[in-house]
Amino acid sequence: VEMSYLHDSNFDTFLEIGRSHVMEGKMIKGIVFDFDGTLVDSENFVYEAIHDFLYQEYDYNYTQEVYQLSIGQVEGNFIKDLERKVGREINQIKLNEAIKLAQSLGYRNLSLRPGIEDILMQSKQNGLKLGVVSNSSIEDLNFFFNYHSEVRKIFDTVITIEDVIKGKPAPDGYLSCISKLGLTPEEVIAIEDSPTGASAALNAGIPTMIYPNKLTEKMKFPAEGKIIDNVKELTSKLLCLNY
Repeated sequence: VEMSYLHDSNFDTFLEIGRSHVMEGKMIKGIVFDFDGTLVDSENFVYEAIHDFLYQEYDYNYTQEVYQLSIGQVEGNFIKDLERKVGREINQIKLNEAIKLAQSLGYRNLSLRPGIEDILMQSKQNGLKLGVVSNSSIEDLNFFFNYHSEVRKIFDTVITIEDVIKGKPAPDGYLSCISKLGLTPEEVIAIEDSPTGASAALNAGIPTMIYPNKLTEKMKFPAEGKIIDNVKELTSKLLCLNY
């Protein structure tokens, strides 16, 4: 892939040919990914499960526009917001069962989002450490990883909501992940798809690339993040090394 540079204040001196990436004089030694919506395009499974449940149980039409506002939230905040919109107390147990059923049936068939496999494989081949930080539970992630063990093996560490006191947009997950990777914020790049996730990475001091999906592409992202409009741009600007 040809050498190119990001024209952004946080990424001005982004990459140098070699085994690692270079940003602002620091060697980039790792990449940390969000899971839902970033590694895999899983958000639609969750949205449809919630939509169908709310329509059947509460006669409430849950739109994608409303769901977009919740992407990346921790579960407790999501339920509170949902109850305010529906105007009734939500049976959280039944809702979770509906979501888990959709995940258990759908996640096993998911593929990595375009460009992600190339980034993972080439980064690993060139000695970068890789991590995942998610506001979801390890059970949720395992609906995918249990059927794609080859993907799980690529990652050096996976941090889920059980591993932190505060989920995104708090920086706890990212700080825990880079600590386990043995890296500093300046040595890592985060890839996120939602404003909540991007804020978490930026709050941890990690330069952040934003790779939106169809459910998040029209949302307002933190100005400090670098929005990647298409997969070709993502791979060229993240992997512009002559491997």
